[in-house]
Amino acid sequence: MTFIDFIIFFIIILILVLFGIRKRGILSSFTGGKLDEYLNRWEVYAPQSYQKIRATNDIQIIAEKTGFSQVKIAKIKEHIFFKEHQLDDGIRLFDPDPDIADAWFR
Repeated sequence: MTFIDFIIFFIIILILVLFGIRKRGILSSFTGGKLDEYLNRWEVYAPQSYQKIRATNDIQIIAEKTGFSQVKIAKIKEHIFFKEHQLDDGIRLFDPDPDIADAWFR
């Protein structure tokens, strides 16, 4: 990981913390009728949200709301939604995550 990758990673984590994102254990979502809602968020909502985010020019608005520069927001958006990464199963985009989509829309 290069220094720039570390800085981008740090900024992403900072934004997620500022927006109140919290990781939940998978088992906590598997109760009663919650399973369908949980799977829908991952299989339908997240991919559709990522498509909307990629198609939207929202960098200036987010920069104004967060106080970060437009350059930083553009780098973060590029890193999360457009750049392919070396993952365990090859080089590809990150899988859509509904919590990240929610944070981006806030």
